[in-house]
Amino acid sequence: MMLITCLSFRKIVKNQLLISLLIMIVLIVAVETKFGNSTILSLQKGNTWINMSPTTNPQPRSDFKAVYDVKADKIIIFSGLQIFVGKYQDTWSYDFNTNLWTNMSSDNMPLAREAYSMAYDEESDRTVLFSGVKIGPWEWICWNETWSFDYESNSWTFMDLPIQPSGRLWADMVYDKGSDRIILFGGFSKDTMYADTWAYNFNTNEWINMTPSIQPSPRWGHRMTYDEESDLVILFGGSIALPSPPVTVRDTWTYDYDTNTWVNVTSSTSPQGSVNHDLTYDTKSDRVIFYGGGDDNLINKGETWIYDVNTNRWSNKTPITSPEPRRRSGMAYDEESDRTILFGGCFDDFSLIDETWAYDYQTSEGPESSTSSTTSKEPESSTSKPTRIPSLTLELAIISFSIFGKQLKRKSKNKSKFRFE
Repeated sequence: MMLITCLSFRKIVKNQLLISLLIMIVLIVAVETKFGNSTILSLQKGNTWINMSPTTNPQPRSDFKAVYDVKADKIIIFSGLQIFVGKYQDTWSYDFNTNLWTNMSSDNMPLAREAYSMAYDEESDRTVLFSGVKIGPWEWICWNETWSFDYESNSWTFMDLPIQPSGRLWADMVYDKGSDRIILFGGFSKDTMYADTWAYNFNTNEWINMTPSIQPSPRWGHRMTYDEESDLVILFGGSIALPSPPVTVRDTWTYDYDTNTWVNVTSSTSPQGSVNHDLTYDTKSDRVIFYGGGDDNLINKGETWIYDVNTNRWSNKTPITSPEPRRRSGMAYDEESDRTILFGGCFDDFSLIDETWAYDYQTSEGPESSTSSTTSKEPESSTSKPTRIPSLTLELAIISFSIFGKQLKRKSKNKSKFRFE
């Protein structure tokens, strides 16, 4: 029996085609066993959401902003709302490569707040925060403050300014890399909605009211992002009525700092009107990523849309596996990892979330939907992990595929049938 086994083994070793097939089978089984089904999905064309399930999360929260610090290669969040308890006064950073959240809280920080605006200034390597609100039974305070955060020294600095926008909540602001300015638009205070456009220069520590001749209507809960390839700020949605309830709109605007011009580029196909959704720009794919938000009845949506400013086209890319519908979350694009990171938010019943999700758009152009209907999605299992295939595994796969291809070509030339010897 042992003699037959040895002879069979010698024949297998001599057959390179069979060896390559066996290697491929072993690799597939090994990848499935170690990384799960989501890894096989990650080898496809993209357009996938993955629940990262880190071992440590910031506490559940809403009404905060997330930004990407390019130099540190970290996602940064600050404070936010904890319903029935209060607000957090903490700073956290997230590293996609290690799937770790780190509490960066220090002694000198802005007071706890919600619904502030925040953007990362790449040229100055600072995260800039403006305003936000403290709401209590007998108080409504919109802080008229500008702060900056330096990740390297883990320090917040109060930027004392003589002139700046009035205090407000649920405005939005983004960093215009081409002009090295932070652009702010809209928001509201206790009884006033704003439609003003401001630009902040970190180097001179100066806010300037741009007062363009045409601009979007007064609103809050809209979202903006900066399209680097087109050198334009993109704005979508928001509410044009003071809460509550909101009156959502579905218009798309672009802003050019160099010409100080807003242009309404609304098309017939776009996400439904929404408030407190998320918007970010994928630099690798040159696409704007949209997720979530609530409608006029504060019913959350769980759709993922892509916007291409070059063609002025919105495309519904909602995959089967997506985060459960939410609003008032924080989302930012991690340029080094080519992933959009989503954290927190609240459900329809205002219960808060502490999930971390990663979206990989890549450059896939699969089937697109022109409809904006929302389909409820089941959340991915909390055991989902980042999917990475070791370089050695990839090298073995490439070698085995190469052997397989060469053997098939040789067999074809010899006009002989494939058979196991």
